[in-house]
Amino acid sequence: MLYLSKVADGSTDFFKVGEFGYNSAAADATWVTDVLSENCGRFDVTIPPALEAGDYLRRAEAIALHGASQAGGAQFFVTCYTVCVGVLCFLARCVTETAIRLDVVCSKSESLAEAARRRLASGSGAYSAADPGIQVDIWGGGCSEYTTPGPAVAYV
Repeated sequence: MLYLSKVADGSTDFFKVGEFGYNSAAADATWVTDVLSENCGRFDVTIPPALEAGDYLRRAEAIALHGASQAGGAQFFVTCYTVCVGVLCFLARCVTETAIRLDVVCSKSESLAEAARRRLASGSGAYSAADPGIQVDIWGGGCSEYTTPGPAVAYV
């Protein structure tokens, strides 16, 4: 799942811009991990064209479900960094730095992991252990109707 949050002071809510969980319509019933493996860890998402230009905190989440048949068994892997959205933003920065910067909005007194946990628990993107898509038995063959966790993808 991919979320964005407009970065001014780092306090705005995240909104989902992309997701992929389980594709039961595929000939071999594809999980996102299959897609990531085939694409060297990449998962492409189209940024909504009406998205306001500027800096955003980008949060990508991968949820390991191999132990998720019991509450608390899902494992969360979260990465966060800032991205610049918009042509002018990109052109202004491409001379001196890359368009994707690896700085994360966090205070000097907190670590990167603490900042991610704080933002993850701020409301959007926070899950309960029994939410659909979090507690699920992937080994029992009941995934044909897998529900990706979190809110619906936002179409800005």
